[in-house]
Amino acid sequence: MPMIQAGKVVLVLVTLAYWLVSCCINTLWWGFIVEGIKTMGEVVTDLTKDLATQPAEEKKQSSRAEFLLLRHPAQQISRMADVTIEELQCELTCPVCLELFRDPVILECGHHFCQVCILQCWEVKADELSSCPKCRKSSGGRLRPNSLLCNVVDSVRRARCMDTASGIIGWDSGGPLEEPEEREPGSSMSSLASSTGHWPRLGMDMCEEHEEKLKLYCEDDQLPICLVCGMSRDHKTHNVIPITEAFENYKDKLSIALERVELQTEEATLFQSQTNEKILLIKERAGDLEEMVTAEFGRLREFLLEEEERIKVKLQNQKEQKLKQLEEAQSFFEQPPQVTVDLQSGEFLGPLQYRTWRKMSSIFQPAITAVTLDPNTAYPCLWVSPCCTSVQVGRIQTNLPNNPERFTRYNIVLGSEAFSSGRHYWEVEVSNKTAWGLGVAIASVNRKEEISLCPDDGFWTLVLRDNGDGSSEYEACTDSEETMIYPSKPPSRVGVYLDYSSGDVGFYDAGNMAHLFTFYGAKFKEPVFPYFNPWPIINGYNREPLTIVTPHWG
Repeated sequence: MPMIQAGKVVLVLVTLAYWLVSCCINTLWWGFIVEGIKTMGEVVTDLTKDLATQPAEEKKQSSRAEFLLLRHPAQQISRMADVTIEELQCELTCPVCLELFRDPVILECGHHFCQVCILQCWEVKADELSSCPKCRKSSGGRLRPNSLLCNVVDSVRRARCMDTASGIIGWDSGGPLEEPEEREPGSSMSSLASSTGHWPRLGMDMCEEHEEKLKLYCEDDQLPICLVCGMSRDHKTHNVIPITEAFENYKDKLSIALERVELQTEEATLFQSQTNEKILLIKERAGDLEEMVTAEFGRLREFLLEEEERIKVKLQNQKEQKLKQLEEAQSFFEQPPQVTVDLQSGEFLGPLQYRTWRKMSSIFQPAITAVTLDPNTAYPCLWVSPCCTSVQVGRIQTNLPNNPERFTRYNIVLGSEAFSSGRHYWEVEVSNKTAWGLGVAIASVNRKEEISLCPDDGFWTLVLRDNGDGSSEYEACTDSEETMIYPSKPPSRVGVYLDYSSGDVGFYDAGNMAHLFTFYGAKFKEPVFPYFNPWPIINGYNREPLTIVTPHWG
C-alpha cells in the first residue's frame, strides 16, 4: 500500500513538473517554475488528504486514470505538452466571477471557487445551501483552502508583471487572468439574484450536463449549447448555428436597435426643443398681447373719463348760466326774460354712443382702412367694378396688356394701396360664395408662374375651398401642413387685420368679430398689398363677386 501511494506521488510530481516546464518555455517563466518546485512538497500532503477523503467511486476513476497514465506515458505527456496558455487561463479562472482566483477554496466535489464567490452563492441561493454551483452536489458547507492553487495564481500574477515590465507578450491582456479590482462582498453576485437560477449559466462557458464548451447557439430556444446538445433529440430539429455567428448576428441586431434608439432619442430631443421654443414663444406672445390689451383698454378708459368729464363740465356751465340769468332778474325785481328750465338734454344724450364711437374710431388703431382694387394686377378673366371695390369671374378679356403687375396663372387681384407700416383693417363681403381667398401678399410675388399661396412664396391667405361635391372647407395656407378652420357658422363678411410691424395677419368673422385664424411673426421687408381671389366658377356655382365693404361714419 505505501508503494502504491508513493507511486502515485511520484507520478503526480513528474506530471506536474513536466506540465510546469511545458507551460513555461519562455525564460521569463523560470520564476514560476521555481515557485512550482517549491510547492511540490506540499502536493504530497494535499494528495494524501485527498486520497483519504476521496469517495470510493472517485478512487476507482482515479485509479483508472493512473493506470492509463502509466500504460501510455508518452501519449499523456504529449497531451500535456499541448496545454496552452489559454487553457491555463481557463483553469485559473473562477467560474462565478470569471476573474483570477482570489483565496481559492475546494469543495468536496473537487471544484474550485473564490472563497468570496462561493460564500455569496450560498448566501443568495438560500434554497440550495452548500451545493456546488457547477455540479449541484452538496458539499455540507465545508470549504478547504487550496494553498497550491493559491501559490500558482500568485506566481502567474508575478510572471505577468514581469512580462509587462519587460515588454514581452505573454498572457492575453484581455483574458480572464487580468488582475481584478478589490470587490466588496456581494458585488460579483449582484447579477446572480436576478438570474434564472441555473448556476452553470452564470458567466460560464461549459454545458452543465455534458461539461463541454458551449460552442453552438439554438435559435429556437435562444440558449447556448454544446456540440453534444446540438446532436441530441431536443435540438435535432432546431435551427442551431455556431455561437460566434450568433454573437455577430445579435451584435448586428443590437447595433440596428441602438441606431434606432439613438434616432428616436434625437427626434425626441428635437421635438422637446421645438416644444420648449413654442412654449417660450406662446408665453412671450401672451405677455405682449396682455400688455397691448392693457394699453388699449387704458387708452379707452382714459378717453371715456375725459369724455365724461368734458360733458359734465359743459353741463355744469349750462346750469350755472341759467341760474345766473334768473338771479340777475330777481335782483332788479324785473320780469325775467324767457328762461326755459329744460336743459339741452339732446346735446348731452341723443346718439351719445354713436358720437362717442365716432371719436373712438379716430383715435384707436386699427382704423378702418379704405381699400380699393388695382385692375392692372387682375387676372384676365377677372372683372373689376368701375369703383374698384368689387371683382367677379367672367369671360377672358383678350385686349388686356400683359404688364408686369398682372397675374397670368391664377384668379388673383391685389389692392391698390401698399402698406409698409401701421395697423390696418378692412372687410370683404363673401356671402353666397362657395370658394374664395383673402389675405395679403408682398410686392415681389411671382405673378407669371406656378406658386403656392403660402408664406414661403409671399402670401398669407385664408381660403374657402369648394370640394366639387357640394361641400366646402376653410383652410389657412401655412407652410408646414394643412391647417383646417372650423368656424361655428360660415361668415358672410370677413375682416382682415394687418399689423405690419409685428408681422401679424388675422382673419375674423366681421358679423360677430369671432376669431378665425392669425399668422404671427411674419418678417416683412417690403410693402404688402391686400390680396383677393374670387376663385373659379365650379359646376355653375360661385358666380357672386367679392365686395370690399367700408363702413362710413356720420
